[in-house]
Amino acid sequence: MANNFVTVRGIKCYVEYGTLDLHGIGITDIIEIKGLEHTKNLQILDLNDNLIEEISGLETLTYLRTLDLRNNEIKEIKGLETLTHLQTLYLGGNPIRNNEQHLIRERA
Repeated sequence: MANNFVTVRGIKCYVEYGTLDLHGIGITDIIEIKGLEHTKNLQILDLNDNLIEEISGLETLTYLRTLDLRNNEIKEIKGLETLTHLQTLYLGGNPIRNNEQHLIRERA
């Protein structure tokens, strides 16, 4: 069953027009976003300006087209394998290791 909201620290955040905007609210781990796995039709997820260290918990978001993870604490690019519709990935402002930088350019 698809939901049109998620819960972060007890607060409901609604998906509007296929977009979920959770930027700048201090998320440290994507697992904090309760119900994300039920937002099957989510197309745009904005998680920029948080404190996320690892890309995980997105496996069920198969229709996701845009993922904004700018300005977090991500060091490795992984956890995107199931996002087959992903067209745009923003990772600027993260401490990604130098050997990971080539992956960003190759996917562009």
